[in-house]
Amino acid sequence: MYFLCSVSRSSKKRIYLGVLICLGLLNVFLLTALISLGVRSHGYGCFTADFSDIKDNLTDRLQHSNDQLIFMTKQRDLLRSNLTEMSKELIRLQSLSKQKKTCPAGWSMSGSSCYLLSTNTGSWDEGREDCENRGGDLVVIDNSEEQRFISTFTDKEAWIGLNDKETEGSWKWVDGTSLTQA
Repeated sequence: MYFLCSVSRSSKKRIYLGVLICLGLLNVFLLTALISLGVRSHGYGCFTADFSDIKDNLTDRLQHSNDQLIFMTKQRDLLRSNLTEMSKELIRLQSLSKQKKTCPAGWSMSGSSCYLLSTNTGSWDEGREDCENRGGDLVVIDNSEEQRFISTFTDKEAWIGLNDKETEGSWKWVDGTSLTQA
């Protein structure tokens, strides 16, 4: 079962705007406080001498605020990218859910996939072509649930979508993913 999450774009903008306003107000408050402290504790004559320290302190704080802004901007961009990917996935899943939820005659359903044990025999390439002609492909087993289903689906030998045609000994599924063993 998939989880579908969403975040309102306007709430993100409000959060970032709020953070930026808070950082700006913090800088103004710190500047005011430092100037006030400098005037009270050292008088007007010492103000010029302390101005350099105050300036350095404020420069450091401003740099820190800018670093935080850059970090938050990168985080926002990452979240935006994730949102885009999730939106694409949502559209894909919605499209799938609108499609017919049954398998063609003679096929068996497990999870959201349909399976057929063809009565045709032949080589791996012929098997793949047969599957493609039927609108599918040789099976890619990508989880233990599917592995259990396939092993109980038939007691006959059958081609699956795994081969080492590109590099001998380097097994890949027909979808291009490498074989992983759990």
